[in-house]
Amino acid sequence: MKGMQTIILTFFLALCSFSVVSAGPTPIGIVKIVSGQAAVVRHGETMKVATGMMLYQGDVIKTESKGSVGLIFEDDTIFSLGPNSHVVIENFLFEPVEKRLGFVTRMIQGTVSFI
Repeated sequence: MKGMQTIILTFFLALCSFSVVSAGPTPIGIVKIVSGQAAVVRHGETMKVATGMMLYQGDVIKTESKGSVGLIFEDDTIFSLGPNSHVVIENFLFEPVEKRLGFVTRMIQGTVSFI
């Protein structure tokens, strides 16, 4: 009987820890290519941009004078940021089955092209 209680308790704790882990923020895009210097500001922390880096709602992407970045989002939108650019990903919603779509960015400075 004690062994069965231990198994049930272990199973319950495993389920609880899975719920906590899966409740984190969902990536909305990825850095496909980086040239020169670029940074992402996330929750006040500045990180150097790297190919393969995940992007999240609220991220701020900045490129330096010789920097450029190529981004691909979950809805297959492609962004290309040129030198001295500063873009904020304000809101991203991609739930096509529910027909809920939205993408709001704020261009502070620089150049951007998108498809």
